[in-house]
Amino acid sequence: MAVNRSQRDEPNSNKTSHSHQNGGNPVISDRETALSLLNAAQEKNPGPWRDHSIVTSQVAYRIASAIPDVDPDRCQMAGLLHDIGRIRGISGVRHTIDGYDYLMEQGDSGLARYCITHAFPGKQMIPHTRWDFLPGQLDFVRGYLNGIEYDLTDKILQIADFMSTAHGPMVLEVRLMESALRNSVNRKFLDFWRECLQLKTEIDQALGMSVYDLFEDLLIDWPNQG
Repeated sequence: MAVNRSQRDEPNSNKTSHSHQNGGNPVISDRETALSLLNAAQEKNPGPWRDHSIVTSQVAYRIASAIPDVDPDRCQMAGLLHDIGRIRGISGVRHTIDGYDYLMEQGDSGLARYCITHAFPGKQMIPHTRWDFLPGQLDFVRGYLNGIEYDLTDKILQIADFMSTAHGPMVLEVRLMESALRNSVNRKFLDFWRECLQLKTEIDQALGMSVYDLFEDLLIDWPNQG
């Protein structure tokens, strides 16, 4: 699954701040606009997260295309922008609320949703990465998750994110192990694994087959980095 590194856009210099207001009508209506925002964010905070986002979008698109009544283009755009909060700099779980705020300020409350939901399978607030929320952010995210119900787009994006490295998709179980080696592992990490494996079961049921069957010729064994 090749990553397109050829497109670049000028960085967006607008300073953003924490906001919970409704973003109004969607303004990010196509892949090109989403990719432009991603490339601008990459210029501000370079790293493998940009290529990871592109792989995530490709994986999400392929899964969604195999499930009736799911919009593959929507899943693709959500994949491109799920980590857009990294425009704010290096962070752990805080990139979720940073991305939500950023896309709300762009005027797209729909895509802003996925910046939060992609990180919390089963709506469980499990510290599986650096837990660096600022004061008030944890309560907001918890309240936000309590106020919504996950749909298949949320779940497709989650499994795509968890399977994807900057170099291509991996078997989920291997990806979880790879992630554990990059992050501090604690007892809560096992709870996170259980949620991820339950998520895979739900996606398999929606597909009527293993999600891996969609990627059998594309799955990588182990990433070099990212």
